[in-house]
Amino acid sequence: MTESSTQPDTPASASALCGDIGDRLPALAETLVSMTPHAVILVDRQQCIRLFNPAAQQLFGFRLDEIIGEPLDVLIPEAAAAAHRLHVQEFFAARQGARWMQERAPIKGRTSGGDVFPARAAIARLTIAGTDYCAAILEDLTGIRERERELRRLAEVIEGTPDFVGTADREGNVTYHNSAARQMLDLEQDPPDYNLSRSHPAWAARKVLEEGIPQAIAEGSWRGQTAVLGASGEEIPMDQVLIAHRNESGSVDRFSTIARDLRPWLAMQSAMHRQAQALEQAGDMVWITDANGVIVYVNPAFEQVTGYSRKEAEGRKTGCLLGSGRHSRAFYRQLWSKLQRGLTFRTVFVNRTRDGRLIHVDETIAPVHGQYGSIEGFVATGRDVTERMQLESQLRQLAYRDPLTQLPNRAHLWERLAQAIRHAERTGRGLAVLFLDLDHFKDINDAIGHPAGDAVLREVAARVSGALRRSDSIGRHGGDELLIVLEEIHEIGTIERVAEKVLAQIRKPLTLGDKVFDVRASVGIARYPEAGACSDALITAADAAMYRAKAAGGDRFAFHTAALDERIQERWFLINALRPGGNQGGARPAHPAGRLLRQSVAGGRRGLPALEQC
Repeated sequence: MTESSTQPDTPASASALCGDIGDRLPALAETLVSMTPHAVILVDRQQCIRLFNPAAQQLFGFRLDEIIGEPLDVLIPEAAAAAHRLHVQEFFAARQGARWMQERAPIKGRTSGGDVFPARAAIARLTIAGTDYCAAILEDLTGIRERERELRRLAEVIEGTPDFVGTADREGNVTYHNSAARQMLDLEQDPPDYNLSRSHPAWAARKVLEEGIPQAIAEGSWRGQTAVLGASGEEIPMDQVLIAHRNESGSVDRFSTIARDLRPWLAMQSAMHRQAQALEQAGDMVWITDANGVIVYVNPAFEQVTGYSRKEAEGRKTGCLLGSGRHSRAFYRQLWSKLQRGLTFRTVFVNRTRDGRLIHVDETIAPVHGQYGSIEGFVATGRDVTERMQLESQLRQLAYRDPLTQLPNRAHLWERLAQAIRHAERTGRGLAVLFLDLDHFKDINDAIGHPAGDAVLREVAARVSGALRRSDSIGRHGGDELLIVLEEIHEIGTIERVAEKVLAQIRKPLTLGDKVFDVRASVGIARYPEAGACSDALITAADAAMYRAKAAGGDRFAFHTAALDERIQERWFLINALRPGGNQGGARPAHPAGRLLRQSVAGGRRGLPALEQC
C-alpha cells in the first residue's frame, strides 16, 4: 500500500474497523460511523483514503488493510476519475461546509471486482486534530434505480392497458385516470375537482359510494357492475373492481379502481344468443365437441334424428354414442389426421340411433380455433340422407343389377371384364371367360310357363354363383345366358375344375312345387389372351365355344380352340363311360336347325383370328 508523505501521525491503536484515524474520533462518532448502514469514507487533501467504515467495505468489496492509504481513484470508474479528483480539489479550495455531489452530475462507484454502480453522496469538510479531511457519506442507488424502473414499467402498463384505471381519495375525489379512462371520459387531463358524481351516472355513483366503498373498507375490495358517462353523455356499462389502500397507521385513505368496458362482451353475448337461437331452430343436426371429441352441445334436430336427448348426449364421445361399427380404424385415423391439421372433413357416416337403426348422415366436421390458433374443439353439422342413399342404391341396382336373378347385368359385367383384362395385362396372370347357356330352356318355358321358367333361371343363377371362387365374377348376359369371368388363372386345370363344378351344380335335380326338373347347360370357354385381348373378342370366342359344346350333345364345356377341345372330348367320353348307366341322361338331342345354323357360322375357327385383333 502507498500513503501520502503528508499523512498525519497515526497512533498504534488505530481503529481496526474504520482506518488509521478512527481512534481520533470521539467515542460516539466512532460508534455512529461503524454502525451506520451507509458507506462513510474520509480522504485527506491528497485524496488518499484514511477512513473506510464496515458499510463501505461491504459495498465496495475491499478489506480495510487493502484500501487504507490508497488513492480515492480506486473507487471511481476510470472514465470519471479525473473529473472526480478536480471536483474534490475544488471542494477543499472553496472551503464549503457540506453539499450533495450529484448537483453537478450523477456519480458512480467501482467495486473491487470492477462492477460500476450508481450512487448518491453527501460530502463535508472536517478538521480533526488540525488536519482537514473530506468526508463522504455514500448510498448505493442500484436498488432504488431498479425500483424506479419497475415503477416506470408499471406506469407504462397502467397507461397502456385498455381497461379503465383510476385512483380516488376516501371522499371519492379522483386523483388519477389512465389514458384509457381519460379517452372514455373525454378528458385531456384530470380536472382538480373531478369526482365520482361526474364520472358515473347517478345510480352508479350511488352504488359505488353506498355499496362499493364500505365493502372495500371492510373486506379490502369490491366488485360490481356499474357504468361511467362517455364523451357524449351515454352510459358505458362497466365491470368494476374497487380496492382499498391503507396508510402506515392502518386506516384507509385512498382507493384504486380497475374497470372493463362491457360493451364488446355484451355485443358478443347478443351475437352468441342469436347464433344459439339459429342453432336451436336449424333443421340440420348440429353438435359441438371439445378437442377430445366429447360432446358439449347438441341441437333439437340432433335429438330428433338420433333419438338421444341433450342430457344423454352431452359428456359422451360422438363415436361411442353414434358408432355403428361400419367404419374402419383407418377411416377414423384419416378423419383425425385431417381435423388435427386444421382442415374440414366431410363424408357420409353410417350412424346408429338410440333405437338401433342404422342411418346415413352427410356430416361436415370443422375445427374451432382458439385465440392463439390452437384447436379448442369441433363443430359438426349433419343431415339424415338415409332415404336418399336408399334411393341411390335402388337406382344403382336398376342400373347394374338384373332384376330377375339379382346378378350384375350385361353393362355391369362388361365393365368388370374390362377391369379384369387390365389387371391381367398388368400382372401377367391368366383370365378366362365362360359363356353358359341352358340346354333346351325354351322347352321348359313352353311346358310349364314363363313364371316357372323364371324360377328355374333364378335357382340356376344361385347355384352357379355358389360354385365360383371369391375372385370370380358372374352376370346375366341375356335370356338364359350367364357370363362368368375367372381371374388369377395359373393353369388350364383350374378352368376345367370350375367348369365341371358349375355343371355339376346345374345337374342336381331342381324341384318346383310338385315337379322335378332335369336341367343341363353348355359352357364355352375363352382364354385371355389366346382368344383375344378385349372384351368383345373374348365373349365372341366363348359364345362360339358354347355352341360347339351344344353341337356335341350339350351338358358339357368346350374351349375356343380345337386342340383344347380334343383333350376335353377324350376326358368327357371317359367320364360318361364311368357313369352308372353309361350315357343315360347325359347326352342331349342336337339343337334345332336354326341353332345349328348359328353355331356353324359363329363357332367356326375361321371367324376367330379377325376377332383377336380388336
